[in-house]
Amino acid sequence: RAPCPNPLPTSGSCVITAFAAGPSSVRPLTPWDRGSRYFPEGADVTGVRRGEDISATALVRATAVHLSYWDRQYRNERYGYQGPADDELPGAIAASLALLRPPALAAAWVIPLGLGHPDHRLAAEAGLILAERETADVFVYEELPYAIEDMAEVAVRKRYFAERGFGLKDDTSVDIAADRTLKAAVL
Repeated sequence: RAPCPNPLPTSGSCVITAFAAGPSSVRPLTPWDRGSRYFPEGADVTGVRRGEDISATALVRATAVHLSYWDRQYRNERYGYQGPADDELPGAIAASLALLRPPALAAAWVIPLGLGHPDHRLAAEAGLILAERETADVFVYEELPYAIEDMAEVAVRKRYFAERGFGLKDDTSVDIAADRTLKAAVL
């Protein structure tokens, strides 16, 4: 189990990033990191990303919480990974989430549908495990741009949720802020 570096606040929203860790020095840069043209060789890439999370969540008055699971691109011998295997990660992440705060105190959990990226799928699995254990409302979001790029995968994932016993229905009550400047800053 990965310890939570900071407990959840007693009120407000939290954005929990399960895969918020990796090597403190990325050498060589992964193709993704190199392609971003942002990180120098040897950078603490996940440290920079955690800082970006903290800044982005502050803009929307939420709290960033980072778990210590490694991003997929670093989960290999080259970067010294020694954590759980991929098939063990959903259970480990769900256990870490349950340790953060008793789930009954959460008004709702928001989990990804699990589109496009293997870590999204693992995070969705962890969310489903947690949702099976608790009584809070669970909302599912379709990750962009994957939801638009592969509608067939969206349908497959929705069927998978249904097979697990979760009925999905559209919720139009969520008001999306029209502030494009804020959205751009958060992204």
